[in-house]
Amino acid sequence: MGQGMRWLAYILHKFLLLLIFHIFLLMVPMEPQVLHWIGYY
Repeated sequence: MGQGMRWLAYILHKFLLLLIFHIFLLMVPMEPQVLHWIGYY
């Protein structure tokens, strides 16, 4: 039970981070330098 909840929390945390990250990318102008700094390139 505890292990499952921990796994679920981990997935949810990663998903929230990705969501915030994508919103941040949408707000910030898409500059190649910024993308390179983040690690997309």
